[in-house]
Amino acid sequence: MAEHAVRVSALAAAMCRQMGISPRAARVIDLAALLHDVGELAAPDDRDPAVVGEQALLRCPGLECTATLVRHVGERFDGRGRPDGLKGSLIPLGARIIAVADAWDTAVSYDAAVETVIGSSGTRFDPAVVAAVMAVAPRP
Repeated sequence: MAEHAVRVSALAAAMCRQMGISPRAARVIDLAALLHDVGELAAPDDRDPAVVGEQALLRCPGLECTATLVRHVGERFDGRGRPDGLKGSLIPLGARIIAVADAWDTAVSYDAAVETVIGSSGTRFDPAVVAAVMAVAPRP
């Protein structure tokens, strides 16, 4: 799990640079990417891990800025995601970036990652974020 978080963080940081995100905002996104799965460590079966992660981070001095991003990583660009059903630009940009980086890293191969993110552009993922990952993702 730690290796996954580090890879997601590194990819998110590269995407932030590609998208021209300010260094300060990119640092928050990078940190949230490292912590995006924290709720999965403690979420009971009847609670959304993203909400549990948000609540945990809100109680950690210095990490509160990451809480909203962690909460919204599971949102979908088309509004059919979780936990709040946010749509498009209502989803924090950092959460949209982390979602794509996470999906990219969990794919079993480069080709599967490309198929997943491009195939979900405009539905699950923000097309601008998909373009950023395609520009910076390591190729085999």
